[in-house]
Amino acid sequence: EDNHWGKVFQTIKLSFEGPAKSVTLEKIINAPETLDAIDDIENILAEATAQKKILTDIENIDNQWKEIEFQLVDQSKVKGETKLIIATVEEIYQKLDEHSNIIQGDLASRHIKDIRKQVVEWDDKLNSISSIIEEWLFVQKQWIYLENIFSAEDIQKQLPGPTKDFKAVNKSFKDLMKKTKDHPCVIEVVKDEKLLSNLQSYHNKLENVQKCLEDYLQTKRKAFPRFYFLSNDELLKILSNT
Repeated sequence: EDNHWGKVFQTIKLSFEGPAKSVTLEKIINAPETLDAIDDIENILAEATAQKKILTDIENIDNQWKEIEFQLVDQSKVKGETKLIIATVEEIYQKLDEHSNIIQGDLASRHIKDIRKQVVEWDDKLNSISSIIEEWLFVQKQWIYLENIFSAEDIQKQLPGPTKDFKAVNKSFKDLMKKTKDHPCVIEVVKDEKLLSNLQSYHNKLENVQKCLEDYLQTKRKAFPRFYFLSNDELLKILSNT
């Protein structure tokens, strides 16, 4: 790297015009300051070697994430409809663990100063991917459960407010899954700066919907104490058929 050659030439008090501009090893060795600067030159060499390794790490990580995609599956059992969900995140989590360990090791290097920005950028990216995946899977779990419940017309009639809220999230979540299917590259998907906040919003809204559902079932149990012996799913099945 030119900056390391520049440091060498500055150390031995020679003018620097780039390593390819009439520079010979003999010229460096014969410079008056070279002998006294051996330790400094060795430090510069160690820094250059360490930074080369770190930059290679970053390049390899960048190239690998260009190939990592979300694995989706359609769980719909109704012809003409789609119910896309993330099927597995095993590869994503493996790469997150592997690359996070590499990045943390690079951040601990004493030679990182000049290239710290590039390493921190990837540290932020990996943390962002982890946070988004965690929130996404939680929302997906909530959505799968509530989608089965609020597809029943009787429940929709009994809980019009929560039904309206669920349908709003349902549309947004399905749009997200369709968009992800069309462009599944993970690193491209998470570039959306609003993605995490949107998922957190879906999370909160679905939790409120589920609370309303729990309150509704509790009123039925109070009215008919024998319902206390039934699970939510069993009680919902009875209410849907009554």
